[in-house]
Amino acid sequence: NDIMTVATLLSFLSGVAMFASLLYIPLYQQVVRGLSPTKSGLLMLPMVAGMFLASLISGKLITKTGKYRRFPIIGTLLLATGLWLFSHLGLTTSYVIISMWMFVIGAGLGQLFQVPTLAVQNATARENMGTATSTVTFFRSIGGALGGAVFGSILISRLTHHLHEALPGDTAAKVTGGLSGGLEQLKHLPAGLRDNVLTAYVQSFHDMFLLAIPFALLAFLVALRLREAPLRDTHEPHLPE
Repeated sequence: NDIMTVATLLSFLSGVAMFASLLYIPLYQQVVRGLSPTKSGLLMLPMVAGMFLASLISGKLITKTGKYRRFPIIGTLLLATGLWLFSHLGLTTSYVIISMWMFVIGAGLGQLFQVPTLAVQNATARENMGTATSTVTFFRSIGGALGGAVFGSILISRLTHHLHEALPGDTAAKVTGGLSGGLEQLKHLPAGLRDNVLTAYVQSFHDMFLLAIPFALLAFLVALRLREAPLRDTHEPHLPE
């Protein structure tokens, strides 16, 4: 079933790209801006609003028109655009600007998430619908777990690189070792040194978000391969064999 194959791969890639946003935007707000976990979580509300509105509007349009293929295509492009915007984060980027960027990512994810599930439920036999739905959800979870691990490794690797560029001699190694105790260690660094460390963090976030863009673009190419099948009549009763 080509729809099942494409939708599963699309769900996997969307999970990878999603966790680059959901995990590391709050981390930027905590590390660079010094916010508490609670405040950084609350500041994710624009992304949630974008997901909610995009899911609601696209769902109503799919119900009205019976066409679903366009939404993951648009959603992956919006997701790639949002990740590109976040590659321009700075030390003092306005929260209004960050909120707008998060809304873009949320709007992309909202159009992307529901369609693979809808497509496979529409394209598989009724007796296999539960298996198809759980498979798509499972691969999205696997993509999220892999994305969280991969982008975390990228962030740490690029942070080590930028710290060695910004700090002289053995200072970078000492700072990296000192930060292993947690984010609170940043507050105890000298002002000049702390600025260099935060700049290194910001540059690392730049690199990480840029490296997340190819996953979103690959999801876009996969979405182009999604075949659109006529939606079933949901009012048709399922008679037992």
